[in-house]
Amino acid sequence: MPRRTTSIRLVLGCLLWAALAASGGRPAWGMELEGKTAYVWSAYVRNAYAGTCSKVLRKYGETVEKDEVLAWYRLDPEARDSVAQALDEGALRAKRAEARVLDARLDESRLRLGRLREAVSAGVASAAALEEDDAELGLLEIQRGVVEDEMRDLTSRLAEERARLRDELGGVAVSRGNVPWEIPLRSPEAGVVAEQKIAPGTKLDKKTDCFRVARKSLYVKCRVHAEDYAGLKVGDTGTVSIPQYPGKVFSVVLSILPLVPVDKSLTALSEYEASFLVQGEDLFVSEGVRVKVVLDK
Repeated sequence: MPRRTTSIRLVLGCLLWAALAASGGRPAWGMELEGKTAYVWSAYVRNAYAGTCSKVLRKYGETVEKDEVLAWYRLDPEARDSVAQALDEGALRAKRAEARVLDARLDESRLRLGRLREAVSAGVASAAALEEDDAELGLLEIQRGVVEDEMRDLTSRLAEERARLRDELGGVAVSRGNVPWEIPLRSPEAGVVAEQKIAPGTKLDKKTDCFRVARKSLYVKCRVHAEDYAGLKVGDTGTVSIPQYPGKVFSVVLSILPLVPVDKSLTALSEYEASFLVQGEDLFVSEGVRVKVVLDK
């Protein structure tokens, strides 16, 4: 009797696999999968300097545009001083003063050399004196060229520093004499505020995660057992039910089907993490919400 039962199971198994092969490897019934919501891309918005949040303009779940101001924060005095110091032009001013002294000496040396040439032509000065003054002029010109290169380098570095600080300060124009107190926090991309971690009065250390902005591409990530994996292919469609929207279903399409399982251990069944894109819906759903995906037959 046991042998007969085993034989029947084998026959049924063969029939099942034959049916799967005939249908392209997919089961003939709709597959149900449990998953969690997730956004495909997101980025944190951080403050470049220490300060205190003064105003919040966009909140969790709200849609934002690229470069839109999400909040403002006020610089700590020490942070503001550090910005001013970074734009200090003391070294450049010193080089400019040095250049002015050399220019005056060059003018004097050229005038003296011209007179000496006339004296040598008239036979009242020696050629050796002319060569000595000419060599001195050449040395001054070299010194002036070095100072010019140093001024150009300092000017370039200050311009780069000013551009860097302007970036860090949310696009606000800045100079040593005009360092703003209030700094905007801008959205890096168009999307939705997926996390809000600050409120007015929040003390902000440097590089605090203030917001996280996600692109509005909502995915559902589902763990799929190995025995169901063979019945899936990219492009498969279905629907998803989201607790936040009771009585409503949304269309999904399988967009990512990895080749490598999540768990390849010998003691556990292999599972794959399939990602379904929620199609054509302008909706906000928190990440990590448990949902059910039902694939079309």
